[in-house]
Amino acid sequence: MEVLRDASFWTGVSVGVGSCAALGLLCAFRPRIGNFLPLRWFSSTAVRFADRMLGRDTKMVFVVRTDCKMQKGKIAAQCCHAAVMAYKRSVEEESPFLKPWEMSGQPKIVCRVDSGEEMESVGSKARDLGLIVAVVRDAGRTQVVPGTRTVLGIGPGPIELINQCTSQLKLL
Repeated sequence: MEVLRDASFWTGVSVGVGSCAALGLLCAFRPRIGNFLPLRWFSSTAVRFADRMLGRDTKMVFVVRTDCKMQKGKIAAQCCHAAVMAYKRSVEEESPFLKPWEMSGQPKIVCRVDSGEEMESVGSKARDLGLIVAVVRDAGRTQVVPGTRTVLGIGPGPIELINQCTSQLKLL
């Protein structure tokens, strides 16, 4: 009880909370205030720490086969299947990247490949890096032959790792 009456205790708490809030705001608005403040004003370590805490360093990527000639709605449905599969696998494996990814708005990117072999190569690299990988195999009721691998879901995971296997791919 005596600690709670001590003014220096509350001063320390106030300074700590205020500092964290200020750092969070600076990092949150960094893209907007980047024109006004030189980037060197931001400690790269502090920015990376804040980005990690806010989940900005995680994402999920969907790799879509273009050789299957799927229509836009079919592609969207297959990406949704991949998202659900990857999310469920993340929950099952208790991925440390799931919560930060959820807290940051669940960033997702859709890329394309020209063949099943290229998609398998990307998936193999992702597995080797220890990333969550989900492969969607179509039921074949509409546009694609049953069992066709249509979309590869990767993540949620660290941007740096995911980029190692997807940065060469073009966006869809």
